[in-house]
Amino acid sequence: MAQVVDKLGAAGGPRSGEDHGGPGGGGDCLADIAVLREQPGRLTIRDFLAHWGRTRRTGTVNALIRSDLADKGLTTRPPFTEGRVEDEIEIIPVDTTS
Repeated sequence: MAQVVDKLGAAGGPRSGEDHGGPGGGGDCLADIAVLREQPGRLTIRDFLAHWGRTRRTGTVNALIRSDLADKGLTTRPPFTEGRVEDEIEIIPVDTTS
């Protein structure tokens, strides 16, 4: 997958009008994830999914996101697969989950 340049807006969400990758999106959200790692903060699960061009958590989408996060040595706390899409999560390095 091709790397993309920083796509995060000042509020930590996607900038309007930009492709946020994922299947069918034509881009890659790994650069977005790297930016979030450098600028820790919380975002809603909805905004998180938007980086993959998704609004729902299906088995396929969850697997893709887990793979992308693992490629960067990252995870979410709490897991993005739990809770409502309005709930907030943070992206953290895998070694800080304990």
